[in-house]
Amino acid sequence: VDAKAYNLVIAALGRAGRADRAVRLIDESCRAGLVPDVVAYTAAISACDPELALRLLDDMRANGVRANVVTYTTAMRVLVDGHQHPSEEEEPSASASRRRRRRHEGGGGGVYWPRALGLLQEMRDAGVAPNA
Repeated sequence: VDAKAYNLVIAALGRAGRADRAVRLIDESCRAGLVPDVVAYTAAISACDPELALRLLDDMRANGVRANVVTYTTAMRVLVDGHQHPSEEEEPSASASRRRRRRHEGGGGGVYWPRALGLLQEMRDAGVAPNA
């Protein structure tokens, strides 16, 4: 198995909301000396809860994988909204107002706002331009 195969499977697991399996495969690939790429890490982060997303960002840094604008915005979304992969909790067509209401009612990751703001600053410091 090579790095490309790991990256494809990790990214697919992340997009499918299978954070547990994606993280296990990231760990396995790193032990094998095959560091996942930014796309694989970002997809895995999208499926994680806030704590695990932060751990993966730390792993990326430790493995020399540079986060891009998609990685940062994905991580900030996880931190602010809390974990909610469409395949697990809510229909993809859920309205924005319903998602906002869920956050307001305590379903989001409000305790992670300071860390999300820190990621915004980290992104700017790294020379990654925020997209709007």
